Amino acid sequence: MILRHKKGLGVDIRGRSRTVRVNYRTSHQIRRQADRLLGPVVVDVDGNNEDRSDTVSVVNGPAPVVLTLKDEHVESVSGQVSISTMHLAKGLEFRAVVVMACDDEIIPLHERIESVGDDADLQAVYDTP
Repeated sequence: MILRHKKGLGVDIRGRSRTVRVNYRTSHQIRRQADRLLGPVVVDVDGNNEDRSDTVSVVNGPAPVVLTLKDEHVESVSGQVSISTMHLAKGLEFRAVVVMACDDEIIPLHERIESVGDDADLQAVYDTP
């Protein structure tokens, strides 16, 4: 966990900060897959760099199964995770939802913002995904 000055997010933490390097809850196999997604250095919203190359997990487990599937429909199966785009999930109900990759440059799409010529239309782009 990083405890740093996050004034841009409305949290004002000052003083010493440190990153937890030993993970006791996530298996080595899952952490290694996450490291592949994140890369060795992560830059937070304040522009601080965090080197993640020396993180370790003390728990072993089965290797995660990663599948690439066609994005045609969402099927909810009990005991399994459903992964979908936000457009395919619209109107469906789920017990729990994880929203990922909704950074400033991701939603709304930069191309949609650049294509707008009128300020009123720009507001409509920000109001709809």
